[in-house]
Amino acid sequence: MPDTIELLNKAMAQYADRSKDSTIVPVEFTNGKLFGAHATLGSNNGQPVFRIFSGPPYSCVSTAIVRAPKATYSISIGSGSCEGETHKTALAAIAGMSLKD
Repeated sequence: MPDTIELLNKAMAQYADRSKDSTIVPVEFTNGKLFGAHATLGSNNGQPVFRIFSGPPYSCVSTAIVRAPKATYSISIGSGSCEGETHKTALAAIAGMSLKD
């Protein structure tokens, strides 16, 4: 099974050519039985160029890979700004996810 960082890099690779960032920088997290990593990329010129599935384009995209004992989740977030409070709050919520026993 691929490791979490490998899965994250594969998920983010589709956005890399439109990013101002030259590398994908994973941020790892652990919360009880869950662990994972997320990364964020911003567009070259601040224009909305990142599409998540078939939705509208965004200027910022983050993807998180969350691993649980019996499942792996891939969650993507698109927003108008990587520095926006809504985007930061969404990433914090993902990193703070927990499982019911």
